[in-house]
Amino acid sequence: MDVGREDFEAGIYGDALERVMELLSHGQPHTEKEIQSETGLETKSLNIALAKLQERGRIERKFLGASAYYVAIKSAPSQEWYTIDESASYLRVSRRTMYQLIHDGQVAAYRVGAGGHRRFKRDDLEHLMRAEDTEDLQAMTAVADPVLAELWDNEKDAVYDRI
Repeated sequence: MDVGREDFEAGIYGDALERVMELLSHGQPHTEKEIQSETGLETKSLNIALAKLQERGRIERKFLGASAYYVAIKSAPSQEWYTIDESASYLRVSRRTMYQLIHDGQVAAYRVGAGGHRRFKRDDLEHLMRAEDTEDLQAMTAVADPVLAELWDNEKDAVYDRI
């Protein structure tokens, strides 16, 4: 059996990785000192475990002021179909907005059974999200608009230009 680097590291650091993940999986952020105190790991083992878990996308380091905290990254649910509440939560909008999106034909709602409960496909919800088009937006500057140049660059407001 071919043992890869990740398998080798898991064998050596596996216990440290498991201890750190067990502590952080409860959802509470912890400082490095707190993690070391709770897990009983040596500094070198702890630093390697934290680096490996960050590298694998299992934890992240966040800063609050001068203090660094580590938290477990919760993976997104892998479900394909969402209820109205779940889809609103997924998009970070209200239920009312979801109903408006259905009414406007921007998202397809699928009816389930005789009760008519609505369900939404994840792909349909993701297609609603789009990057904002900033090409058409121009900054309001005197250079871009001669009318603004006339309003902003005149003798009456010269006093404000010196401030």
